[in-house]
Amino acid sequence: MSLIKCPECGSEISEFAESCPRCGCPKHMFDERASVAMLLSKLAQQGNGWIRGNVGYNPLTPPDVLVRLASDEDAEVRDDVACNASTPPIVLAILACDPEKAVRLKAAHNPSTPTDALARLANDTEKMVRETIAGNPNVSPDVLAKLANDESWYIRWLVARNPSTPAYVLEGLIHDANANVRISALLVSSTPLYALADLATNGNGDERVRLAENPATPAEILGMLARDESKDVRGAVAYNNSTSSDILAMLACDIDDDVRRRVAANPSTPESALSKLADDASEMVRMEVSENESTSIDILTKLAEDSFCQVRIKVAENRSTPSDCLRRLSSDGDRLVRQAVAGNPNTPYETLSKLAYYEEGVREDIASNPSVHPGVLTMFAEDLLSGRMRDDIGSMRRCLAENPSTPKDALARLARESSDYIRYCVAQNSSAPKDVLAEFIRNEDPYVILGVINAKGSIVEILGVAARSGQ
Repeated sequence: MSLIKCPECGSEISEFAESCPRCGCPKHMFDERASVAMLLSKLAQQGNGWIRGNVGYNPLTPPDVLVRLASDEDAEVRDDVACNASTPPIVLAILACDPEKAVRLKAAHNPSTPTDALARLANDTEKMVRETIAGNPNVSPDVLAKLANDESWYIRWLVARNPSTPAYVLEGLIHDANANVRISALLVSSTPLYALADLATNGNGDERVRLAENPATPAEILGMLARDESKDVRGAVAYNNSTSSDILAMLACDIDDDVRRRVAANPSTPESALSKLADDASEMVRMEVSENESTSIDILTKLAEDSFCQVRIKVAENRSTPSDCLRRLSSDGDRLVRQAVAGNPNTPYETLSKLAYYEEGVREDIASNPSVHPGVLTMFAEDLLSGRMRDDIGSMRRCLAENPSTPKDALARLARESSDYIRYCVAQNSSAPKDVLAEFIRNEDPYVILGVINAKGSIVEILGVAARSGQ
């Protein structure tokens, strides 16, 4: 009996085992992971840095390959390895000392980076690296205490918002010179409501704005701030997703256009308030209503008749807009409105088909739309590949290659394009035929094999097709 290595946890188990006794990884996954690991190991040896970087970023790349790529001469490759949550902690600790700021920044973001490496990064000379450490919940209390004294107010603010920051550090930040830092520290501490009320009444303008925009501010305090004399404070309350519907309804009647615009953009705004704002004299307010994901069908239908074209464009883009409304907007006198209709996935295929035939300027939007009828996409592909349709920069080919609704025969034809990028897009398309993907592997096209690895479907099955077709 021979032993094989589990692709999930690395344990050695019997070749006859149905699953790994340590992590439970099922037997059928072994061949899948092994096949992908084989391809990724081979691709890691390519001379193309972009390919090696993609391998370094892939969570299925074997640890030994990641170790090798972590010392790659190309900084962008090391950057990708530092992003990978599967990179071994010891490797991330090395990357945390990389001479390139971007690599250290990615190591600071990585949840697998060990705490001692995070502590070293807290002393980094680059402000952006220290910012990342200050917001990382895996950082130790001692490191957060040190960063609470950083010269940058933004870093101290991040420390105040970090859920791992201990109480004694927050107590010090309550007295910080910066209003953002003080407010954040107050709201996560056990600050009595009366103290916050005093700040909402007697604090300076900057403090009141920061209190008004913070999602952790209690409803009672937001209610007080909604009546503040400063439009900036009221506007901050209006934009806060934690603001209650009653307060938002009140602010929908505010005398300031910008306050009403912020209410119109808030997804928590009640329908009654949005209905009122749909009749607002300000075009910007109506535009925000038409873009709001909470706006009802009735209001969107009404705004589709708005005299301001930007409002109609936002209605045409909104995924809540009903199909009959989109059908009417497809005949709008403004081309940008018709273009927005072409890009909406809820547009009926008959409408998209009509636009495809008569609206040359919106064909790219239609070619990207997964709701378009396959016959239209086939027509586009035939016109492109026969030369009847111009595509000087390849954007139409890219749209068709990426669209999961593009018919398989059209994808098969696009797979023979000379452009590596178009073939890569086909390889990533979940609808790409398995025999096409298998041909990519059999031809050992490294650029496109990366797309195959990311495509939906069994890589083992695709490898099997490749082997059979090569016989």
